[in-house]
Amino acid sequence: MGRTSKPALFPRELLEQSNEARRNYFRAYTVAHPTLASVDHVVWNAIHEPAGALLILIAGPTGVGKTTLLDHLEQRLCEEALPSLAQNPGHLPVVKLLAAAPALRQFKWADFFTRALLAIREPLVDAKVNPQALVTSGGPAFTPRNRSDVATLQLSWEHAVHYRHPRAVFIDEAQHLGKIGGGSSLLGQLDFLKSLAILTNTIYVLAGTYELLTLDVLSAQLGRRTTVVHFPRYQATNKDDVRAFKTVLQAFQRHLPVEEMPDLVSRWQDCYACTAGCIGLLKEWLLKALTEALEKSAKTISPETLAHHAPSLAFREQMMTEIEEGEKGFSYDETAEDELRKRMGLSTRRKSKEEETTPEETNQEQKTAKKRASSVGHRGPTHDPVKGGAETDEHVHEPTV
Repeated sequence: MGRTSKPALFPRELLEQSNEARRNYFRAYTVAHPTLASVDHVVWNAIHEPAGALLILIAGPTGVGKTTLLDHLEQRLCEEALPSLAQNPGHLPVVKLLAAAPALRQFKWADFFTRALLAIREPLVDAKVNPQALVTSGGPAFTPRNRSDVATLQLSWEHAVHYRHPRAVFIDEAQHLGKIGGGSSLLGQLDFLKSLAILTNTIYVLAGTYELLTLDVLSAQLGRRTTVVHFPRYQATNKDDVRAFKTVLQAFQRHLPVEEMPDLVSRWQDCYACTAGCIGLLKEWLLKALTEALEKSAKTISPETLAHHAPSLAFREQMMTEIEEGEKGFSYDETAEDELRKRMGLSTRRKSKEEETTPEETNQEQKTAKKRASSVGHRGPTHDPVKGGAETDEHVHEPTV
């Protein structure tokens, strides 16, 4: 890759520092690109004005930047809470959790509440979840029957949230909440989450893949308490999206701490083909390539290095399949809208061509047709008079053989 005209933006002294310092710099760097800023604005407003919706679902393709979004929101909520921390030192502005993928492909609330209590720094969490805690402290020994169950952990979580009073609880990788067998069981899972949000009177922000859409449509009552936000990728068929994607590439290449800046913009289609327009995937890919370049003491990141760390074709095909299926959930279907209105006893919004034609337009068309009929060069509806005879409207019949 050749050099580009615009200079690098990273501190030049980084080139004299360790490879780890250079990697950490790029890992910490984020681009406030248009889609990230737009979704951030929507979620921020939903947190501060929920309008009865205590659940916020952020759905998008894997690697689109949902974790980065939560990091930005967490930082801003902490900054917002600084003035009140002096009067209420126990206040925790935000709690960020990870819905870890279950080992047995079945989500367990006991594990979730345990991690949540640790994240919120509940002082007695060890006594609740460690079977040896009371033995060490001189209390009664634990047995499998009297160990804390889900109800006890849930109650502890509710009290901790009431004391810490966070503005919001963030749950990343929230699609793992649905790792439970059967549609009816999943519906109960969601109702439990809704009840938890109501009991704690706290906004719960769930970020995950398009599987979250499946969670949302299972319960109409849950939908009333839920705000769904789409975090889309950049589309290669949209000129504005392509322009934004190139801008992100330019920002990344100017912040890659190497001696010679790689030219990613001129190869934007290759970069797009490896990431499907997902900025999170793009950054992870560049970070891997940067790591190899630094280990080899290379002056820049070559196309060969990028190709070596590109996602596999099988991964990208599967990713596109999931993206295309997930994006259907956010597409507007006029036919489905009309069918729904019919079920509600309403007229459809789309009208037939006959209904769309106004009386004035009909009269105008009739006048135009009459004018054309009487103009020069237009034949009338009757036959021309026969030479030497009279004009007739009778049809001419072919002789019957």
